[in-house]
Amino acid sequence: MPLVEQVMAGWQQDTGPNTSSEDVAAAVWRAVTDMSAPAYLPAGADAIAWLQAA
Repeated sequence: MPLVEQVMAGWQQDTGPNTSSEDVAAAVWRAVTDMSAPAYLPAGADAIAWLQAA
């Protein structure tokens, strides 16, 4: 299972930002209360970084 071991090792070494439940709650709250909010809202610093890199 080298692939599984490689993936697990990558996750353990990841020191980047992580999305918290508070990040998700804030994004959901904005989506339902802000009529000008975009259809796609990244929740958390990691999602924002991923979106900017895409």
